Amino acid sequence: MRLPIGRLLAMLLVVFALIPVAAPGQETSVRPGVNDSYKNPDVDQWVGRLEGEERAIYQYRYAIVAALGLRSGMRVADIGAGTGFLTRLMAEEVGDEGRVYAMDVVPEFLEHIGRKAAASGLDQIETVLGDQHSTGLEAGSVDLALVCDTYHHFEFPRQTLASIHASLADEGTLVVIDFERIEGVSPPFALSHMRAGRGTFSDEIRDAGFDLVKEIPLMDEVGQYYLVFKKRR
Repeated sequence: MRLPIGRLLAMLLVVFALIPVAAPGQETSVRPGVNDSYKNPDVDQWVGRLEGEERAIYQYRYAIVAALGLRSGMRVADIGAGTGFLTRLMAEEVGDEGRVYAMDVVPEFLEHIGRKAAASGLDQIETVLGDQHSTGLEAGSVDLALVCDTYHHFEFPRQTLASIHASLADEGTLVVIDFERIEGVSPPFALSHMRAGRGTFSDEIRDAGFDLVKEIPLMDEVGQYYLVFKKRR
């Protein structure tokens, strides 16, 4: 039995109306669940993992911060601060007159950072709880933002980059450190852990309103790149 064409079209319209449609401009997750392992974390266990001597950025932590060129009084942000070992080094560089925003999406990490900062007398450190879409930083509040081993954890990179862009002062600096992802060259960890390579990430950052100004060959030998961008007017 064939349905009249008018009735068939009406039924199809009802079906299509029930299908969820993303709102205009809404970003789809590039990697759903990428940060699930950080939910309800055992902080002591993560300190051991993130601050282990076998971890490249922990080995290079002093050189990473030195290359930022921080000055006394600067306002800087550690995006994806984790356990805060870079946050604390940055705080020493900007001094008592500066400000370091330790931003993360994990409340337990921020509580840990706050305790360590208080115990060390680093009153210039302020913790900021963000989410998968936003850093939670105020507009124009920072001169430099560091994203170290964190960009590949951005589930909604376009929205997060827009938030970073807004938080930076005019011609502010964005530094991104992450793993190379090169088939046949990078280790299995990097190939499976990274959703894309340097080229894709750089293009996304440029599209978000940043210009690449230099690459620092600090960590080439350990398969990580150090890129410095400036906020485009």
